[in-house]
Amino acid sequence: MFLRSFYFLWIGQALSNLGDVLYVVALVAVVFDVTGSAAGTALVPFVFSGAEFIGGILAPTVMDRWPLKKVLVSFQGTKTVI
Repeated sequence: MFLRSFYFLWIGQALSNLGDVLYVVALVAVVFDVTGSAAGTALVPFVFSGAEFIGGILAPTVMDRWPLKKVLVSFQGTKTVI
């Protein structure tokens, strides 16, 4: 049972990460096409990295308050919608 849950988690995270990479690459391309600025384009991954850094700092507090499964589903769902 545990192994099956792990595989579902692993596959879900792998697909999510692939989607994130494709999304960032597409967003970088669109920003460059719209602005024509390399500096503006460079801000896209910088903003994403900053958000991940802040999320990493806040994660322990969130995980102490709510069950891990609820945290994972909530944040992944929110990330997908945004």
